[in-house]
Amino acid sequence: MAANFIRIMKTDIRKKAIATGDSFASTYNTVHWAEKGVAFMESRGIFPLTLSSPQMPAINRLGLYSYYSGAITVAGGDAEGHIIRGEKEYHLPREEWEDRLGFMVKEYQNKWSFSKNGAYYARLLHSAGWHTITEPGKDGKQRKASVGSRLPPYLCELIDNYDRLTKDSRTLAGKYLRDVISVWFDTKGRVVTERGVRVRLLSQPTEEDLREQAEQLVSVVNSLYPNVGLDKDRDINVAEIKDPEKKGENVFGGYVSFSLEKLLGFPANGATPVKFDIRIEPRWARKKEKKPSRKTIGGGF
Repeated sequence: MAANFIRIMKTDIRKKAIATGDSFASTYNTVHWAEKGVAFMESRGIFPLTLSSPQMPAINRLGLYSYYSGAITVAGGDAEGHIIRGEKEYHLPREEWEDRLGFMVKEYQNKWSFSKNGAYYARLLHSAGWHTITEPGKDGKQRKASVGSRLPPYLCELIDNYDRLTKDSRTLAGKYLRDVISVWFDTKGRVVTERGVRVRLLSQPTEEDLREQAEQLVSVVNSLYPNVGLDKDRDINVAEIKDPEKKGENVFGGYVSFSLEKLLGFPANGATPVKFDIRIEPRWARKKEKKPSRKTIGGGF
């Protein structure tokens, strides 16, 4: 299977189907609603959905924001999705979604819910392999941290085979993988000190799952931006986390550290997840005052 995929990748990855009308229709329980859904997607020119489809970059970004900071649910006859707001405003490509896909999100409280044609696109993301809630957990939810999650197969395959691709295929794959890093930074990045940034990982049920996710992202960064030079042993931080809701077993969380030196390894152009803001601020040299010894402060004890 892997050898066959690599052979396809070496010819033209643009021909690989991500989702088809049949895979999309299989997410429905009734033929009537399946036919209606397929008709809408065909009216937008979605099928067959491939890496070269004009709509694919917008669909990929919708999947990334839903995965890193939200959820997709396809259970029974219902399909929905949402993106949870973080501490800062995300850079959601809302105009692109509306223009390219005829899709909109609606802001409500602390999240953006899939709104106009949202059920169709929740099902499309499900059929394209994005992590999807298909049945509720014990607490009425099915959290990614409890069950584990991965990027969809088409992105994992691009990551695993990136170095084997032809030059043209690598250029196309790079566009999708840069979006992975950009959305990861946008939703999980946090400036902690003047010395660098921590980008959080999605919590996982086991340490092995978390390290697999972290090493995958480190691999993407190092492939696209070799001057950054992340070290999977030193820059990945993992810790066991107690279940904050006390409704399940502990999970594992962590982050990838980007020192200032590594951040400066990103190229100074628009194809990076970080933007530098140079600030001029004088720092005055101060003479270090010698502290008095303990003997001069009341003689000590």
